[in-house]
Amino acid sequence: MMRHKTALIHKLGDALVDGFHYLALFGIGFTIVWSAVHDYIEMMKTGHATLEDILLLFIYIELGAMVGTYTSNGQVFGFFRKQLEIHGH
Repeated sequence: MMRHKTALIHKLGDALVDGFHYLALFGIGFTIVWSAVHDYIEMMKTGHATLEDILLLFIYIELGAMVGTYTSNGQVFGFFRKQLEIHGH
């Protein structure tokens, strides 16, 4: 009986953690898209894009890929982490 309750609690805990991960990833993904669209609209208003603007759009793509990769298999590849370290400074 005790093992059954423990197994049930573990299943519930796993479901809650998974739910939190997906909710957080959705929030992060939405924020990335929202920020990218906002910056793109600002570029269109100015009538031109600087090199900094273009690089920022690539960073948004990388962040989106990281969220997509983590959503599909639960891990972030080293390439994306390295790109974030390089561009994040």
